[in-house]
Amino acid sequence: LEMNNIHLGYIMLGQIIDKSDKKSKRSEILNYISEFTDMNLSDYFDKLTAKRTDQIHAATKIMEICAYYLWVAKMIKINDNHIILRLNNYINENLQADLSVDHLCDYFDISRRQLYKISNTYYGMGIAKFIRKKRVEKAEQLLKAGYSVADAATLAGFYDYNYFSKIFKAETGLLPSKIKEK
Repeated sequence: LEMNNIHLGYIMLGQIIDKSDKKSKRSEILNYISEFTDMNLSDYFDKLTAKRTDQIHAATKIMEICAYYLWVAKMIKINDNHIILRLNNYINENLQADLSVDHLCDYFDISRRQLYKISNTYYGMGIAKFIRKKRVEKAEQLLKAGYSVADAATLAGFYDYNYFSKIFKAETGLLPSKIKEK
């Protein structure tokens, strides 16, 4: 469950296997499990529910609909004053500015440890990586909107063209100029 790139929770589907994979995966999975326990789990594996791929996809869609319902019914939410929402908004609105860890800690009056914990918990990654990701997304939007590579880099908070190209390619698999060409 995600809101504005903030992970609020998870809904999981488990103990099910694709019918077409069940026989072929049996030995692979049982060998893997044997590394962690001495129990013979083959009987349990044989009892796993086997469904067709389209049935598994349908179940995931139902779970997705349930997640949207939870969100719309306001059964899950984030308090507007919550630090993660404020942090997320600040980053999105200030991609060109100094978004160093020290600056963010000072601005939000939190410790480095708290910032790293918040980032890993809600973004699933370190704060620097999240900021780079957001900057690359912004640059990609600008390139697609017709901005030059240099302008897109600057407006997204990258002030070193070579660093921008390196990070952009690492995130997207393409050089910024290739996005611009498309």
